[in-house]
Amino acid sequence: MINLNYQYIINKYLIGLRMKKLLLLFITLLVFSCDNSTDNSTADIGLIGQVMFRTQRTADNGQKIGKYFNNDGTAGIKVELISGDEVVATTTTKESDTIDCMFVFNDVQTDVEYRIKASIADDIYKETEPFTISDSDIFEEDKESFYSKFSIVPEWFEKGAYYLRMMEYNHSNLVFDLYENDINFLIYPQPVNQYTNVVFEVPETNTCVLEITTILMEPVKVIANEILEKGFHQISVDASDISDGIYILRLTIDDEKYYYSFRKYSL
Repeated sequence: MINLNYQYIINKYLIGLRMKKLLLLFITLLVFSCDNSTDNSTADIGLIGQVMFRTQRTADNGQKIGKYFNNDGTAGIKVELISGDEVVATTTTKESDTIDCMFVFNDVQTDVEYRIKASIADDIYKETEPFTISDSDIFEEDKESFYSKFSIVPEWFEKGAYYLRMMEYNHSNLVFDLYENDINFLIYPQPVNQYTNVVFEVPETNTCVLEITTILMEPVKVIANEILEKGFHQISVDASDISDGIYILRLTIDDEKYYYSFRKYSL
């Protein structure tokens, strides 16, 4: 009777030991599976977009003859990826031998609401409407397929999965229109070759500063700094000493600032 009880205890112990080993194995497999599972929302997805300046084309006599996009000479613009009230990533438009207006965010997520904000100054920025990336928006892209869509490939582009709707002209790309203002600000002719004229209205007699800056608001040259009477004024500008590219005319009247973008293009 004693031997049977002893054997029963041993068997029960062995069964319990086997169950503990099986449970430990199950937990190990479960943890391994979780660590190595694929989460589609955090896959390696890139978002490529562009920041552009639209300028007013004007003839020698000041007549407006259309608007056009500028997608070069715009490297270095600050671009932020925002989710809710949090900036989750910051980059700039990338300098390239082919095109300077593009930016890229890596590791964006699906099913997350984003906004994109591009800034050239604290008071000059553009921001997209909120958008969400779905799995159907993601495409595998190589240089050949990217070129077939946009007829250009920057040298920094790498093969991968991308969200490209921000590259569409009529979707959510970020466009600065720095020629619409309330003081009849006009520059002609434009594009600017060597010389151009700036016309603007001064609401009240005041000190006015007219200067040229880069698109990043870095000073290039001061055109005028004087007291101007109320009314319209025209100032001739010598742009022969600045290189080709996109620039901004900044007019400061008292504490108010007005902006007008233009393109310098040597013929």
